[in-house]
Amino acid sequence: YGNRNDDFIDGGKGNDTLFGGKGNDTIIGSEGEDCLFGNRGSDTICGGAGNEFISGNEQEDVLAGCEGNDTIYGGEDSDTLCGCQGEDILYGDLGNDSLIGGSGNDIFVLEAGRGFDVIADFTVGEDAIALTGGLSFSQLELIQNTQGTIIKNLLTGEQLGVLIGVSANSLTSANFRLI
Repeated sequence: YGNRNDDFIDGGKGNDTLFGGKGNDTIIGSEGEDCLFGNRGSDTICGGAGNEFISGNEQEDVLAGCEGNDTIYGGEDSDTLCGCQGEDILYGDLGNDSLIGGSGNDIFVLEAGRGFDVIADFTVGEDAIALTGGLSFSQLELIQNTQGTIIKNLLTGEQLGVLIGVSANSLTSANFRLI
């Protein structure tokens, strides 16, 4: 457990549950199947080897799965999430987040009312967009712009995110999942 200061926490070998506490913390899971929580502050978290659950929670965090099949949850504010290697699930949650899957078949989660997410490396035929909170593919409009494809909620007009470098006409309902 971290305290109210800026902490450096390394889980080492084994399966760990690590909490950053208050302050701007650096947390490294290292080896094992870890659960890593930044809590308060702008935290930097790296999962390391193994399949991790990573949560930034409050403020602007930098969260990386590093190796393994990781679930990465940004929490509040605008976060940067990177799956790196493995088949990762990236959910920015609240705020305008940057999501980078890295190698592997990754899943990027979008939900209405949670902010605008920039998905930097979506690969058609490998990665998927997961829709949650009652969203379905039929409720979406895919709009081509100079950056890539904007995903827009037809019911509210809200822009949910952008797939950088992806052509709107290359996307079908097969690229989307409901969770």
